[in-house]
Amino acid sequence: DKAAAEAAKAAAESAKALAEQHAEKVEGEMAAAEQHMAVLEAEKVAAEEKRTVAEHRAAAAEEDKAAAEAAKAAAESAKALAEQHAEKVEGEMAAAEQHMAVLEAEKVAAEEK
Repeated sequence: DKAAAEAAKAAAESAKALAEQHAEKVEGEMAAAEQHMAVLEAEKVAAEEKRTVAEHRAAAAEEDKAAAEAAKAAAESAKALAEQHAEKVEGEMAAAEQHMAVLEAEKVAAEEK
């Protein structure tokens, strides 16, 4: 009986030691898992920051594109106005030449009288 009791006691102590080792192993694994979660969270934050930067760059590019299109439209409008002005000036010059021809004809007629 004494030997059996000592064997049972030794078995219980061994089981207790194994349970403590297992608990320590589980605690270590939990700590590692928590560290991994912290790393993943930091990576998630960094990815969100990169996405935000990319969104801002895309928005700025859209604004630049819109500004370039507005500048192009303004340039085309200015070109059209310049062409209209040139046509108007050409018309005025042709009218002035006709007027000069009429005046020249009137001068010749006056000299003949």
